[in-house]
Amino acid sequence: FNTVHTSMTMDMHMLMMMYGPSDDVTLMMMVPYMDMNMNHLTRTGSTFSVNSQGIGDIRIAPILSLYDDYPHRIQFEAGLSIPTGSVNKQDYTPTGLTQLEYKMQTGSGTLDLQPALTYLGQSEDLGWGAQARGIFRLGTNSAGYRQGNMLEFTAWVSPKINDNFSPSLR
Repeated sequence: FNTVHTSMTMDMHMLMMMYGPSDDVTLMMMVPYMDMNMNHLTRTGSTFSVNSQGIGDIRIAPILSLYDDYPHRIQFEAGLSIPTGSVNKQDYTPTGLTQLEYKMQTGSGTLDLQPALTYLGQSEDLGWGAQARGIFRLGTNSAGYRQGNMLEFTAWVSPKINDNFSPSLR
């Protein structure tokens, strides 16, 4: 390869708003601001960096309570990602102004379904849970590609040490 990536950093600041019109429904909206930097090494041994920043894709979701009987709760999140981020970010490289690769773009460029199913459990001294979350891309973006779909599964446990401290293992 003429060029390889050596590292990438991303800082994301997320403005999140939630409103609960009832005990069984919470409306959520997240607006991300992303700042990314990727370092490269060329075949000749020289290095360079590219940068990208801006608003990412806005995410909205109603979170619906499916089951709520202490100590167990099940929630469904009907997330939708709106393509407000860019898929056309450019920066200067040793060869001039270049279209950055998709990992350096602030958005997917597609409308994305983002459902999640979450189980939560809680007792006086312990919290636990599990979640399945997906991202399903709808269509192709204006740059002519579609990012892949994704499924994530996670589980956690969180013992209560005292009223102010509860570490978690995920």
